[in-house]
Amino acid sequence: MVIVLFGASLFQKFYNTLLFASFLAIITVMPAFQSLAPTSSSIWMKTYLQHSPTTTTEIYAYTQTTCALLGSWMGAIVLPLDWERDWQEWPISCVVSAFLGHLVGVGTGFVWSSIKQLSGKKKSE
Repeated sequence: MVIVLFGASLFQKFYNTLLFASFLAIITVMPAFQSLAPTSSSIWMKTYLQHSPTTTTEIYAYTQTTCALLGSWMGAIVLPLDWERDWQEWPISCVVSAFLGHLVGVGTGFVWSSIKQLSGKKKSE
């Protein structure tokens, strides 16, 4: 259903929509499951529903997922424009922007966790 909100039609170009859904699952769901799966469900709720990740793995999973979804949504903005360009066809702009959003999420997660670790260290005298 989320893919339909990004501009996909339900029946036309079904194969392209399926490939985009697979790509989006790989860059959003897999990193989250890889880093948060062995833990309890309360960590999932704290990270995604309350938007308050605390550990480094939670921060990376949160920023990668959020930025990739936001990037994909931003890529869907150009779809209704009628410019008749090759890059404007479904789902090219969403795939490119989801990938760029994922890269921004990795960078954001690195900066956020680095600042958190640097500010959490106490000075020893």
